[in-house]
Amino acid sequence: MLRIGSPLQRIVWWSGWVVICGGMFSPLFRWRLRGWEKVPRDGNFFLLSNHTSAFDPVWISWPIARRCNYMASTALFRIPVLGNVISTWGAFPKAKFVKDAESMNTLTKLFNNDEIIVMFPEGERTWDGRTQAVLPGIGRLVKKLDSRVVAGRILTGHMFHPRWAVYPRWVPIRVEHELLEFPPDATVEQINAAITRAISIDVDSIKAPPLSFGVRLAEGLPDYLWACPQCFALRSLSVPRRDRNSVRCSSCSARWTLDVSCRMRGTTTTSVYRAHDLITGHFGERPRVGKDVLASVDQGRIALIPRGSKEPPQVLASGIVRLAEKALHVGSWSVPLAELRAVSVEIRNELWIYRGDQRLRLEPGTDSTLLWAHFLTKWVAQQTVKAR
Repeated sequence: MLRIGSPLQRIVWWSGWVVICGGMFSPLFRWRLRGWEKVPRDGNFFLLSNHTSAFDPVWISWPIARRCNYMASTALFRIPVLGNVISTWGAFPKAKFVKDAESMNTLTKLFNNDEIIVMFPEGERTWDGRTQAVLPGIGRLVKKLDSRVVAGRILTGHMFHPRWAVYPRWVPIRVEHELLEFPPDATVEQINAAITRAISIDVDSIKAPPLSFGVRLAEGLPDYLWACPQCFALRSLSVPRRDRNSVRCSSCSARWTLDVSCRMRGTTTTSVYRAHDLITGHFGERPRVGKDVLASVDQGRIALIPRGSKEPPQVLASGIVRLAEKALHVGSWSVPLAELRAVSVEIRNELWIYRGDQRLRLEPGTDSTLLWAHFLTKWVAQQTVKAR
């Protein structure tokens, strides 16, 4: 692992920029760029962008032709090989849901050395293209460091490889850059609002560019649409073997075919995000499907994730996973929901649960982790409201 900013790391970054991005990725991604010529050519600044795909760091930083440093989730550094690769490329870890002094020290040191810091202020990738709220700490950080801000909008990244999808599509990547300016007396709230406006995209107005295509477009969609948007039967959608571009419901026989713009045509005409909203709206703020709030269809397990990035998770319990109104149970193991402070879906759709300073990984058997993340998030929020 190379130290960020070291001479060798700089050589590696620039070599990768020229050889990989310029030689290999340009024909693959077919960039369409706008506003990149207004990006500062010297000095430090924050490069902030909406977060549509795992490829975003390349898409947003390649056009400006300057070496960048990337703040990334600690979950990425736990993956063998990948952790070393992204560290060599200039990424440094940031723990979610806690104050990470080491990460902030690294960021400040790089910024004071006139480096570019790339961050995704939504905090996580979008599932369906819609831009999420900017984390409140972003505005405070910009104001504290009196930083220039370049905002990026990745317009078609959610089509190239939706977060739920198994396979990428071949969609030209459209990227826009904009230099933001804030008055000296701008408040944190005003800064956050300006950043939100600058990185937001209107999913409905964006069409797939010409020469966009894909195969097996529906693979992975039943994990995101964990109930039928027509009859709301849980776990009922599947991808037929003979048509990997469609999903069908085993309960009501509804069927939809997906296109590269993530639009669904069939029994009804809708989009993936609207179908998801129909499902979550049907189940409401206190979702439940039985005596327990939710129960897995087969054996699952819960594991403790060590703080060290190289140590494997320690399995705490195995068995049927049950979510009740006040506790989560895995076999004979349980934890009160009031003790949980956050739920997060990480890379590879791993479901992490934060309990105090512990990080737990829940594996709900063959169930969609996104189904469990939704139900857990809602019920943990209910406990938080009660505690107030």
